[in-house]
This record gives sequence, structure tokens and C-alpha cells, in this order.
Amino acid sequence: MILNLYSKIRKNEFLRGSFVFFLLFNLYNVMNFVFHFISGRMLSPTEYGTLTAVMAITYLFNVPGDSIQTIISRYSTRFFRNKKLLKRILVRGLRKFLILSIMAFILFALVSPFVSYLLKTDYIILAMVGVLMIIWFLLSVNRGMLQGLKRFSFLGINYVSEGFFKLLIMILLIVFGFGLYGAVSGLLLGIIIAFVFSFFLLGDVLKEKTAKRLHIGEIKAYSLPVLVSFISITVFYSIDLILAKIFFPTIAGEYASISMLSKILYFGSLPISKVMFPLSSDKETRISSKILKKALLLTGMLCLAGLIVYILIPGFIVNLFYGSKYLSMAGLLFLPSIAMFLLSFSNIFVLYNLSNKRYNINYFVIFFAVLQIVLMSIFNKSILQFIYAYIASSALLLISLIVFQIANKGDK
Repeated sequence: MILNLYSKIRKNEFLRGSFVFFLLFNLYNVMNFVFHFISGRMLSPTEYGTLTAVMAITYLFNVPGDSIQTIISRYSTRFFRNKKLLKRILVRGLRKFLILSIMAFILFALVSPFVSYLLKTDYIILAMVGVLMIIWFLLSVNRGMLQGLKRFSFLGINYVSEGFFKLLIMILLIVFGFGLYGAVSGLLLGIIIAFVFSFFLLGDVLKEKTAKRLHIGEIKAYSLPVLVSFISITVFYSIDLILAKIFFPTIAGEYASISMLSKILYFGSLPISKVMFPLSSDKETRISSKILKKALLLTGMLCLAGLIVYILIPGFIVNLFYGSKYLSMAGLLFLPSIAMFLLSFSNIFVLYNLSNKRYNINYFVIFFAVLQIVLMSIFNKSILQFIYAYIASSALLLISLIVFQIANKGDK
């Protein structure tokens, strides 16, 4: 039976890519969550609440970062046989996004004093986060090419290198007394190391001569729907931490513990969508729709298993990863997990639409992201009401995407 399963995985491109990248990316996820769990134990709840709010800001950097990675991925898949053109895409992408990232850093530096006051954190911490943003944008270019070339093993290894050094540096610096600064330094240095390492994984592309011409009109047109899509998805999985810090400052750290645990469902299933995207982009409609069904099935199985665990033993899970000082909200763990369960399916549909150039629905996804902020800003008389608003907005997003998929079945 095991040999038969292995044979099926080895012969099926989607299953093979999903399996390899699933293992490596979730090793990276484990390191990320260990980062949270250890920092949650080593820092005070107040410091940890600040750290999670700061990290929620870094999640917002995922909007342009994931957009860059997705754009580079799609066109790397399209031109994968022409390494000279691939190098042109890589070099031009790094140059363009370096300029844009520096401009974004200057803008971020201007608004940071206000954000520092709002989150009650030091300006230097936010300046470090701004530097992280620059490296993150550039790393997304290299990772996009690895993804587009379907080098899922190399891509996974690069993620693991980031997670390992981020965790190691964070632990060492906190032990030596740097506290919150040590945790943020770990984030920054882990990204820098992964960026340098990514060039070694693209050595065969870098050694080629650069093509003289690259028509980027289509790439520019593709950028807007990608950006809108990732803005929406990122808001959905990150804004609750920022709003909780604002509306529930005294218990933001305790809420962050169950929120971060719930996000394991989303990030744990993320490798499936990342493998689906280049494969779906490269297939005809009939085969592409089969890849979508497989992605939804695998996502549902993984998220449902995690949700059941959270329902059955929430206290054990919270105590295991965060300790007894965070147990006050353990009974609510399954509620934000439902929101992440729903969002995991929505992410599959959003990326599938992008891979098949179905842009219309993705422009409407931003409406539901705004609706989420409005609902959670209105319904915050209690933390329970706050989470119910979170679930409702996630459910409305998924329903809209399912309706769109049914209405446009067969189109490409």
C-alpha cells in the first residue's frame, strides 16, 4: 500500500510537487511558530503583544512580496526554456523592485512615528522592520523564479534556511538580554541570509548571458489584479492582530496566542496553493480544473484535521506552546481557527483565478477585506463578538468565490 502511494505521488506532478514542498514549507512554518512560542515564553505578555503587532505589519509586506513572487513565477513558467530571458526577468526584477522598495521604505519611515505612537513601541523597532521590507521584496523576486521553474525542493530549502537562522539568532539575542530588539533582529537577519542563499540556488540562470529584450506590457497589466488579490488575503489573516492591539490592549498578548495558533491552519496548507499556481498556469482548462479540485481536497483534509485537534484539546495546545499564562483564552481557540479554515479555501480560489487570468472576482475581494475591518471595528464590545465578526467576514468571502467559480465554470 505504501509503495503504491509512493508510485502515485512520484508519477503525478501536482502530488509530487505538493508533497516535497509541503514537507519543506511546513518545516519552515514549524520554525516560524516555534519562533512565536519561544518568544511568547521568553518575553512578557505585553512585549509579546507588541511583537505580534509588529509582525502583523510585516505580514502586510507580504502583499507586494507575494505579488512580486506570483508575477515572477507566472512568467518564469512561461519562458522556462529560455534561460537568457529568465536572467533578463531576474535582473530587471531585482533592479526595479530595489527602487520601489527604497521608495516604500522612505514612505514607511514617514508614517512610522504615528504607528509607533499607536502601537506604543519604539521607533527603532519600526525602522528595523522597514529595512526588512527592502530585503523581503528582493527575496520575493528570486523565490518567484524558483517557484515558476517548479524547483519546489530548492524553494523549500530557501524557506527553511530563513526559518532556521531567524529562530537561532532570536534565541541567542534574547538570552543575551536584547529582548524585543533581539526578536526583531532575528527576523531581519534570517531574511538577509535567505536572500544571499537564493542566488546560489539560481546559479544556472545567473551564469547565462542576459537577453537584450523583454516586453513587459503584459506583466504590468497582470500586476494590478495580483496586487489587489494579495492585499485582500493579507488583510484577512493579519489585521485581527493589529485591531486587537488597538481595541483590547490589556489582553492583546493572550488573544495573539490563539490567533497565531489558528494561523497554523492557513500557513500549513499554503504550500498546496503555491504548487498549484505554476501547474495550473501551464495547463489547459480541463486539466487545470482537476488540479483545483485536488488542491481543495488536500486543503480541506489538512485544515479539518487541525480544527478537530483544536476543538478537542485547546487547553493542552495553548499550554504546550505558550505556557499557563496564556490559558485564559484557550477555550476560544477553535473560533479564529474556523476563520482560517475558511480563508485557506478562499486563497486556493484566488490563486486559481490568477493562474487562469480570471481577474474580475479578485477585484471584488478587496471589498470583503474592507468589510472585515468595518465589522471587527464595530463589533468589539467583547473579544467573543470580535472573533464572530472575523468568522462572518471570512465566510462571506468564501461564498462569493464559490458562486463566481460555479458561474464561470469552463471558462479560461
